[in-house]
This record gives sequence, C-alpha cells and structure tokens, in this order.
Amino acid sequence: GHRRPPRQPGGAARGTQDTVYLYDGPAATWNVTYIGDGYFGVEQLGRNFSNLAVNETGAYGGTISLREGPSLIIIQGDGPWHLERH
Repeated sequence: GHRRPPRQPGGAARGTQDTVYLYDGPAATWNVTYIGDGYFGVEQLGRNFSNLAVNETGAYGGTISLREGPSLIIIQGDGPWHLERH
C-alpha cells in the first residue's frame, strides 16, 4: 500500500535530498537555507491551494510563509537544506 509521508517535526527539518512532509501545523514563517548548486524548491500543497514558496537554482537563504495545514510540504534539492520555524 501507499506509505503516508512523514509528519513535519515541530519546528525544524533538514535533509540532503527530495523529501515530502505532511504538515498540519499553524501558519508560520520559516527560515530556509540550501547549500547546493542545483535546483531547490519548496512547495506547500493543500486541498484548495498551492504555494511555490522557493523556486531557485543554487544556494538559497531566506524566509518563507507557510499556510495553516493540513498540507504537504514538497522539498526538492540535492544538497543540504534546513527549515526552521520562527
């Protein structure tokens, strides 16, 4: 059967490859960093909305706003990335 995506940890997430999280937290601002030279994307996908919060090539550092869940957070990046809630 289908595996459910892992739940977004309370206030931070990190990885080095493409990852999908189930986010059911509150609306919040997140600090995002990516160390790599390829494509880096962060998309929030809800039942009635989608938000491509990051759509960059190369190293990235910035803040993004995520809407209240439930939603999927789709992270695409080959290289170390880190999300941390304000």
